[in-house]
Amino acid sequence: MIKQRFKGDTCVVLRTVFEVLKGTDPEIVKFAIDKQNHYTFLEEIFKGAKEATRPFIMQRIKWLTDTQFDYYYAYVTNGVIGIISQWIRSGMTHNTDKIEKMFVLLLEQSKRDLETRSLEFRKLK
Repeated sequence: MIKQRFKGDTCVVLRTVFEVLKGTDPEIVKFAIDKQNHYTFLEEIFKGAKEATRPFIMQRIKWLTDTQFDYYYAYVTNGVIGIISQWIRSGMTHNTDKIEKMFVLLLEQSKRDLETRSLEFRKLK
């Protein structure tokens, strides 16, 4: 679903995951996305979306190398997994539209920080 829906909107990934989880029995969700299960379910979701998002991110941050993209993607997706996990631990009741907007603000700030410090980051190739 994520691969089909992704058209450059960073929020669509999170929105799609929330959609699927909201439509699933909360007890099943809590079990599937439990720390003891090492978040395998969520990791698989984002592993599948990695190549769909690569061209979009590489186009927006043109100087990223493939290796740097891999680390950036790991940084972002682990943050998303943390956000989703917090939402689940909170009983899946918080407004997901607000959570999505908060995520986009965090992601955009991260991207601006990368752009501001791009010369430093480029030295780390």
